[in-house]
Amino acid sequence: MSTDVEKPYQDMVLINLYDRFPDEQACWNYFLSLKWPNGFICPACSSTRGCFKPSRQLFECYSCRHQASLTANTIFHKTRTPLSTWFWFIFFMATSKKGGATLYLQQQLKIASYKTAWSMGHKIRQGMAVRDALYELLMGSYVGIHLNVRLYEARTSVPA
Repeated sequence: MSTDVEKPYQDMVLINLYDRFPDEQACWNYFLSLKWPNGFICPACSSTRGCFKPSRQLFECYSCRHQASLTANTIFHKTRTPLSTWFWFIFFMATSKKGGATLYLQQQLKIASYKTAWSMGHKIRQGMAVRDALYELLMGSYVGIHLNVRLYEARTSVPA
């Protein structure tokens, strides 16, 4: 099922991305607000009491002492690449008609190795595929429900 639906990132241009995420801290704060919009929640015990350990870039739960990374269980898991580089890479892949050439992005974003750039691209493509599949599933459900309602209305309506 293919639908021409406008996606939010299609309206963003390069300068908007730079204005919104000018440095690593801005990317970190944005991702933090996405992962924990109401503040830190321990993944081990669900406690909301904890602190940030800046030396290790980890959050530590006061209740169970579990340490959690902001990037854990995401495509950024165990990455040593700055989040700002990831954001740029995602932007170029999402806005490019062909998805962005990995070698080109490696050179433009000054990523040390092709292997790292390839891995980033692979993770981003997987994430985009899952997102698109969920979207298609939801749209398919909506269309199916909408069609069933229309068929029901057509069958039960009294001709005028």
